[in-house]
Amino acid sequence: MALTDYFRILRRWGWIMVLAAALTAGSAYVLSKAQTPVYKSTIVVGVQPTRPDLGLTAAAKSLLRYYVLVIDTETYAKKVITELQLDRTPASLLGDVTIASDDSRFAVQIDVLNSDGDVANDIARVWAEQFAAWRDEQNATVQRADKVLAVIVDDAKYSQFRPNTKVNTLAGAILGLLLGGAIVFLVEFREAGVIRSTEDVERVLALSVLGAIPPRAAARAEPERGAGMPANSSQLITLSDPRSPMAEAFRTLRTNLMFSSLDHPLSTLLVTSAAPEEGKSTTLANLAVTLAQGGRKTILVDCDLRHPRQHEIFGVPAEPGLSNMILDKRDAPPLAATGVENLLLLPAGALPPNPADLLGSRRMEDIIAALKAQADIVLFDAPPVIAVTDAALLALKLDGALLVVSAGQTRREHALQAKALLEKIHVRIVGTVLTNATLDRALSSY
Repeated sequence: MALTDYFRILRRWGWIMVLAAALTAGSAYVLSKAQTPVYKSTIVVGVQPTRPDLGLTAAAKSLLRYYVLVIDTETYAKKVITELQLDRTPASLLGDVTIASDDSRFAVQIDVLNSDGDVANDIARVWAEQFAAWRDEQNATVQRADKVLAVIVDDAKYSQFRPNTKVNTLAGAILGLLLGGAIVFLVEFREAGVIRSTEDVERVLALSVLGAIPPRAAARAEPERGAGMPANSSQLITLSDPRSPMAEAFRTLRTNLMFSSLDHPLSTLLVTSAAPEEGKSTTLANLAVTLAQGGRKTILVDCDLRHPRQHEIFGVPAEPGLSNMILDKRDAPPLAATGVENLLLLPAGALPPNPADLLGSRRMEDIIAALKAQADIVLFDAPPVIAVTDAALLALKLDGALLVVSAGQTRREHALQAKALLEKIHVRIVGTVLTNATLDRALSSY
């Protein structure tokens, strides 16, 4: 992945990581505040031989571990409980006390945990005093030179041991970032095969993007329908809102299509997609309107004999249409007026049981020739390429094909498969159209 891909991912999904971090950090903070504080009191008892010779010093270091074994017992816990009149068992108290030797300092450190800091200090102090008293008893039975003293270095002091709210909150935030990152990774992994931008189309398919059509939401509110406008004009943004960014995108598509075919002019053009629901029919209908508005005599033929849409978009009867013309061997195409000057529609007609056979027939070639004689350009709406063979059979008879790709929906493997199927039979792919494309707000505000 390129560095720009990582920035794209952060721009698109960074809010998930931030939200996850905020939620986990907030949860950690609330839980920390809800916990009962536990305090830790520490006291250090120094062990001092009365003479500084190396032999006694080395013995004192060894004795430190023995001293820990002696005082880290329930016997000492009972003494502390008795003196402080604690309502505890020796075993439970011993579980809150940690005693360790420190050879580097010739000391024994006593740590006590308790929900009350003052009580923790008292337990640590009394425990240390009991240790010092025991050493005094032992020293009374030996010569002065062999004595080992136990001296309390400093008073017991406590601090909050848990919860550590700052650390917990920070750890929660880090955990949230990691969790959010994992979610983003899974989402990206799932959508890694989806085309999202014109750059994706050009990189994956190595085809020119002749138009990038923003989603319907990017257009302005639809105005009142004017005279001569098709009855069902909600999908014809080029008529209902001709100044919208979406309508302008269709005019850009028209211009790019014309310039891309200067060396090899198009009189017939197939418009299809890789898979269903990618916006090919709406795209073609609006392209036909812009071509007609540009002064070109245009005929739009609905060749999707399985799920026809054009008659619904333009608000005309579905029959008679293309299938009727093929089967009845009519000479004159049953063209329907669309309400748009220079634009006529040949609906799909009755749905036949064998669409592929009709579109691949010699009769279809005769119809194409008849339509070409009546228009500057004839546009054909065909089913998705990889769904059925209809589009491939029809494309063989036409000057070229325009492939519609939907941003965030069309899978890369599907687009590649559609391209391969068309190229395998030597169909000229003039370019692609990206629907549902991200709208550049800076340009759309002009």
